[in-house]
Amino acid sequence: MKKKTDEVFLEMGGCRKNIRKRVSKQNKKTAVDQPFRLNMEVFEEFSVLGLSPPTAIEAVAGSIDELMAKKKWYSEQPRGSVPTLKETRDAERESKNKSVSKS
Repeated sequence: MKKKTDEVFLEMGGCRKNIRKRVSKQNKKTAVDQPFRLNMEVFEEFSVLGLSPPTAIEAVAGSIDELMAKKKWYSEQPRGSVPTLKETRDAERESKNKSVSKS
């Protein structure tokens, strides 16, 4: 019986070494240094709600407040009085199709 193979067999995960690379404090980028990015879906969602998306990190808090106010407004409206997202998108598609067919 080989003693070395038995030891290796019983060691679970001992052969891997976790090597962590440490980043110096000078090389770390803070949230202020990193660019502010939004994808097109976020712009579309803000436009559906009739709000302007934030363009800088400083404007995010204001946008959150606007979203909360809009949410409160929607919750106070009677059901069915505000067009749904599907209805809004269908209306946009129809208007685009009409403008393309006229051209």
